[in-house]
Amino acid sequence: MLIQKLIQQGTALTECSDYNKAKEEFFSWSQEVRRTAAFCRLSEETQEILNVKLHFHENEYSTEDSMVSLRRAVEETNHILEMIDATENDEFSEGTELLILEKILSNFYMHIKAMYRMDVHGSGTIKKADLDKIIIGNEYDVQRILYSLIVPVFPEARTEVNADNGYGGVRTDIYLGHNNIAIEIKCTRKHMTEKDLTEQLGADAFHYPVNTLFMFIYDQGNIIKNVPAFEKAFRREPGNGIKRIRVIIIQPVNL
Repeated sequence: MLIQKLIQQGTALTECSDYNKAKEEFFSWSQEVRRTAAFCRLSEETQEILNVKLHFHENEYSTEDSMVSLRRAVEETNHILEMIDATENDEFSEGTELLILEKILSNFYMHIKAMYRMDVHGSGTIKKADLDKIIIGNEYDVQRILYSLIVPVFPEARTEVNADNGYGGVRTDIYLGHNNIAIEIKCTRKHMTEKDLTEQLGADAFHYPVNTLFMFIYDQGNIIKNVPAFEKAFRREPGNGIKRIRVIIIQPVNL
């Protein structure tokens, strides 16, 4: 936001036709550019480039030449600021990140179908018999596949990240630090009960020190009888110290 404001001020400055006024505003603007660069902790190299671009040649014999030089300095500085702003805005907003993650998690079954269940092309070297050998057996298998879907979109995503909840350490299966989001993965087994799973999720929901917690349940044991009701029971909206919680359930029986 600070850099965008500077860009707007610089653009307005180039439209000023009064040289003395433009000169006064330029010096004020250039100081603000330097302060913002330091405040945003831009690299020393970037700050030096900005310092070079902010220099203009004042011709004491020609106001017109001076104005041309001033405008060129502003335009070239604005070009650098625009590149910095584009880089900073390369991150997704929290709302967009949550939307994308929820889409990936909710459609996990589509990846399983497309990658492992569908027939392969006869001219390909990947054979269906080889794909049939890939079977999800536990949470680590789910984590591997899910992480491979998330990391191309969010390269900063990490697995097995330790965090301190103020009492003891907890470990997130997948963590995205930009908006402090964790994904906890569960893979049920036939001998598990719905009560066992509920108790595990309750403990997880309490302990994770994050803004948003996704509970991704690969219900391999098909132990959840009412999926919509189960997801709704654990759903929480943020507020009053409560984190946002989303539960997404995939049942392989439906694949």
